[in-house]
Amino acid sequence: MGLFGSRESLNLEEPGHVEIADHVRTRVPDVGEHFLDFIGVGRDQLTPHIDALRTGNGWVPTGALRPYGFKKLNNGPLTFLNMMVSYDHITMSVWASFGLRGGDKRTVESTVTRVMEEQGHAAAATWALVARPNTRLDLEFLGE
Repeated sequence: MGLFGSRESLNLEEPGHVEIADHVRTRVPDVGEHFLDFIGVGRDQLTPHIDALRTGNGWVPTGALRPYGFKKLNNGPLTFLNMMVSYDHITMSVWASFGLRGGDKRTVESTVTRVMEEQGHAAAATWALVARPNTRLDLEFLGE
């Protein structure tokens, strides 16, 4: 028991394959779709490249963008997408671990980052919601 109340009950099991919850799917945008909407012109030419990066759950994981780097824009538009999501792990980690401390905070942050790299943003958000069932994590805020 902490100074200001009881300790939060966490479910920090290894996530494995995360089945994306429907309410997460509708609130957390897919970076691939967001990028295609942003790019506008040339969408039909870039769609097959974005689709090739998708996992079985339909999302683009941030780890799939690593080969495109950020320093050389001559690697093409996917380098720009990689730059767009380069700080998403910070945003996702802070959102998922808000209010936690110590080892629990580090575990949530590292797991969310790993899930996002392997399975995408929506899978990471779904895992965070399952890991912290008694906490109100605001999906609308994250989706913004």
